[in-house]
Amino acid sequence: IRIPLRTLFSPNFGVRKKSFENNAIVFPLFIYYDDWEINNPLGSHCTSLGGVYYYVPCLPPECVSRLENIFLALLFNTEDRNEFGNKQTFAPLIEELNFLEQVGITIIVNGNLYKIYFVLSLLLGDNLDLHVILQMFDYDPSVQNKPPCIADDFATKSKFKMTASEIKSISQESVSAFKILVEEYHNQYMKCTKQHLKPKHHNLVHYARVMMQCGPLVYLSVIRLERFHKVLKKISKVVMSRKNIAFSIVTRYQFSSCHRFMANESILSNIQIGSGNVLNISENDHFNDFVFSLSNDISYDACFVANWIDYKGTRYQPRMVLLHGMDESSCPIFAEIQFIIIHNNSPLFICSALINIGLNCNIGGFEVEQRCS
Repeated sequence: IRIPLRTLFSPNFGVRKKSFENNAIVFPLFIYYDDWEINNPLGSHCTSLGGVYYYVPCLPPECVSRLENIFLALLFNTEDRNEFGNKQTFAPLIEELNFLEQVGITIIVNGNLYKIYFVLSLLLGDNLDLHVILQMFDYDPSVQNKPPCIADDFATKSKFKMTASEIKSISQESVSAFKILVEEYHNQYMKCTKQHLKPKHHNLVHYARVMMQCGPLVYLSVIRLERFHKVLKKISKVVMSRKNIAFSIVTRYQFSSCHRFMANESILSNIQIGSGNVLNISENDHFNDFVFSLSNDISYDACFVANWIDYKGTRYQPRMVLLHGMDESSCPIFAEIQFIIIHNNSPLFICSALINIGLNCNIGGFEVEQRCS
């Protein structure tokens, strides 16, 4: 599967890639940090742990989307980080990242040795955790971190009098079309509401710049990484002792990872096939329409037709509409699944083409209809 590089790598990865040899195998790493609770956060025994996860973004989409391909790099008590600081807490992680970038690892594939290097490309997290790691802004309750008080006369006039240092200025680095749309949206918002922009509108200004540097924002979403908390929380629920709970969770997670590696489990998701029937597809009324698209080694009189399958993380079943492609005018072409044939543990979708009438703005989707037989 070929994936555009602009959807995977940040610009600093390309710069650091030049420091390696031309034939070197270098993979990027995305690092994510977040704090999460193992007990009731409102109870008297609440305990917060800081988890650092990583994954390789250049894997195929069906691999990146699996929680099994997100790995734990570091786990510690949040109170320990507050006491000893970031330098000592993240020292093991930094040492390991330097080792992967400078020394690398050696793997054996089909009897051949390969040296693979890993380079930290992006650091992900929510607003609070990123500022905690990078120390750009401290959220402690100090005077310098508090915004200026809003005077009564400013509140009555619905206007804030602040300097540029108190309200971050709008970035001018991006010149993409999306930036122009954001500016038009901001102007229309102020014109229609007769109000000034809210702080959340300022985040839109940076979207164009981030997309130009790191690709579509959907690939930077941390929703899937936050789901990895569930894997570790599941382990913490079966551990009765809370003494050095971080060590207990990491030990059990390492046992699970070792079992997966020793069992040679693939990073690719296995196909899940539901119930079905063995049918003679040559008796289908439209058999002559799709017979030339089938492989020559398929037995037409004994084909297993599944009622549903789970393939690459998506569930497919008959009467489901798929996006088949784009026409010359860049309009989507849709097809409806009639039945699903399983051949050599791979799915074959027999579909009927649909007529795309056009985009229906009322429902926010495309209107289609069946072709005449």
